[in-house]
Amino acid sequence: MSEPLTAEPAVAVERAPFWEDVVDIYTSPRAVFERRREAPYIPALVTLTLAMTLLTVAFQLSMGDAMFAAMRQSIEASGAELPAEQIAQMQRISMFTAPLGALIMTPIAAVVTGLMVWGLGAVLGARMTFRAGVLIAAFSAFPRIISMIVSIFQGVLLDPLALHHVSISPARFIAIDGSPLLVAALGRLDLFVLWSTALVAIGVATIARTSSGRAWAVALIVWALSALPLLVGPLTMAMNQ
Repeated sequence: MSEPLTAEPAVAVERAPFWEDVVDIYTSPRAVFERRREAPYIPALVTLTLAMTLLTVAFQLSMGDAMFAAMRQSIEASGAELPAEQIAQMQRISMFTAPLGALIMTPIAAVVTGLMVWGLGAVLGARMTFRAGVLIAAFSAFPRIISMIVSIFQGVLLDPLALHHVSISPARFIAIDGSPLLVAALGRLDLFVLWSTALVAIGVATIARTSSGRAWAVALIVWALSALPLLVGPLTMAMNQ
C-alpha cells in the first residue's frame, strides 16, 4: 500500500491568520490543509475569486492582440464571415464581460471541483465532507493566480501572437494556426495546472487521512474530468472539418 503524503502523525497545530495561508499554500501546503481541515472554505474562495477577477482585467489589457487573433481564428473556424470592425467591437465588449465571467465562474468552478473531490474521495476510500472538498478545490486553484501574473508579464514583454504562447506547457510551441484540439490537450500539461493537481493530492491526503495512492487517484481523475469541457469545442471543430 502506498504511504500517506503526510508521513508524520497528526499533531495539534497553532491557529494562523488567513493571510499566512495565502502565502503558505505555495510553500507549505500540507501545513495549510492541516490547520484548515475544519475551517470554512469561504475565505479561500472569496480571495481566489477577487484575485482572478482583478487579474483578468490586467490580462485583457496585456494580451489584446493575441485575444483578437484567437477570436478571429475561432470565427473563421466556425465558417462565419465577419468584418474586422465587428470583431474588434466584440473584443472591446469582452473587456467588460471577461472580468464578470471570472467573478461568476471562479467560485462555480471551485464548487464543481470540490464536488468531484468529495465524490471521488467517497468512492475511492478517501472520505471527507463536501466543505472539505471545496476547501481543497479553492486552495488548489491558487497557482492560477501566479499563472495569470506570469501570463500578464509575458503579454507585456513578449507581445505573443496567440493565447497559448504564454502557457508554461508544450502548447506554447504550437503555431498560431495549429490544431485547437492539440493546443487544448497540451495545455493540460501546463506547469500551473500540474501544480494545482499536486495540491489536490496533498489536500486529500492531509484532510482525509488517506494514502498517497488514493489521494493521487482522486487528483488525477479530477485533472482528467476538468479537461473534458476544454476539449469538447476543439474536438467538435475537428470533426466538422
